[in-house]
Amino acid sequence: MVRTLFALLSLLFATPALATSYVGTIAGADYLYIPIPFGPGTYQLSFAFSEPVPFDVTIHTEEHYTTYDPYTGDYGGNDEYYGYTYFYGSQTRSGSVQWTIAPAYSYDFGGMIFHGFFNGTYADFNFTGDPDRTITYYLGITAVPEPGQWALLIAGFGLAGTALRRRGRAGLGAMAAG
Repeated sequence: MVRTLFALLSLLFATPALATSYVGTIAGADYLYIPIPFGPGTYQLSFAFSEPVPFDVTIHTEEHYTTYDPYTGDYGGNDEYYGYTYFYGSQTRSGSVQWTIAPAYSYDFGGMIFHGFFNGTYADFNFTGDPDRTITYYLGITAVPEPGQWALLIAGFGLAGTALRRRGRAGLGAMAAG
């Protein structure tokens, strides 16, 4: 029983942490804002529309960092905004975009110490189709598992399968003895 529980918990923690989807309708020439707070990692945005439509998507991220000068004892810092734009100039009905948010960092640059991290904030879609048409959209955002997560997922499936197999054999032995 403990092994089965351990195997199931391994599967739970090995799955991607972020999976969000949006479904709705929008005019053929409009703007769609989607909040997607996410941290370091690789993500995939999948999209599908009821009809081909020209659009562009911009994925916005921010960098937050602090500085420390050990000689003067001064602290500083700043927040900077970045936008990663993926344009689709032609009529598009479906597709996907992947992007990566860098992990936190710390480094010494000429005696000045920098610490920082990145996070995502939102994505926006700009539709440039016929404003008299209504388009149904599906947007799905998922975290792409890292190699270590894949290893945990595979190990979890193996442990769950082993536990179920042993449990099945124990049940057959009990039936044969009875």
